[in-house]
Amino acid sequence: MSGGESMSLMKWVRRRKTITGLLVITAVFLLSLPMTAFADIPSFGKVEGHVQEIEESSQGQSPIIRLEDESGSPFGFRITKDVINMTDEAPEEGDFVTAYYDTRKPMIMIYPPEYPVVAFMVGSEQQSLFVGEFDENLIDKTNYLQLKIDEDTQTLNYNKEPYTGSLEGRELAVLYGAATKSIPAQTNPELVIVLAAEEAEPSEEPEQTEEPEAYRPDVSQMELVVEGEFLEAPAAWTTEDDIVMLPVRAIAEKIGFNVMWSQELRTVMLDDSITLTIGEDAYYNMKYDKPITLGTASEIRDGRTFVPLSFFREVIPMNNAYVFENQIVINNEEPME
Repeated sequence: MSGGESMSLMKWVRRRKTITGLLVITAVFLLSLPMTAFADIPSFGKVEGHVQEIEESSQGQSPIIRLEDESGSPFGFRITKDVINMTDEAPEEGDFVTAYYDTRKPMIMIYPPEYPVVAFMVGSEQQSLFVGEFDENLIDKTNYLQLKIDEDTQTLNYNKEPYTGSLEGRELAVLYGAATKSIPAQTNPELVIVLAAEEAEPSEEPEQTEEPEAYRPDVSQMELVVEGEFLEAPAAWTTEDDIVMLPVRAIAEKIGFNVMWSQELRTVMLDDSITLTIGEDAYYNMKYDKPITLGTASEIRDGRTFVPLSFFREVIPMNNAYVFENQIVINNEEPME
């Protein structure tokens, strides 16, 4: 490493200390805010669209439904054994489908997005679907719907077996028809399914069950396409939090950067504008006044520096950096939504 390159890196380090001080002040301010500023995020989100394709199960993976919403944006979800089909009507190409997904579950950065759906139904003019958390008055936490249970309401557990317990404070999937125009809307639901499993009574020898593993694409086998060309590079991998990690040198050089490494500072520099330090979730681009945090630090694996996929979109920045089917795509073409 030349003396000029070393001086450039040292200047970046001194500048970073100043920026770090500003970040501490910002953090103190954020911590002083009331928790209500970050609360009230619904536990379930709604997606709707027309079925474009249904991929049958393969290699141990569940079937996946691919849809397009009203704006033409594609998305999908897998029909696992835990996903509830409220009407038991099998979706077909062209059908309009309404689904609710758990917003608390992590989503892999993949395009088109795959939602962790908990319940869905094929569209109907006479019936609607809602999923939410309901309080002691059977009003959901978003104040959208209040349930009026009567003798015609069918109440089941998540296995679709008769349920006789309390519905207060439970997460429920609700199939209903007519509803009032009040706030919240009131309805006599046709079907209510309790999502959470009831705790079983302890036995002398409880059975050992394994938690099902979440679906994780094998990015290590995916092709890497940078600026429209296939790139031979160290294989990608995912962290325990499902963050896709990519080799920074091979991709940055393909884009056109000169990549330098300081063993003393354990720092990588792309030209004289972008730096990152191993083990730190702070990425610097001289275009910006403060470091960029991505939620994941850079790591060294097998002698190579890896960064999160989002590094190429947020830090460099490129217009696109996403996983699509069996490829990892990075380019400056028209941004994908």
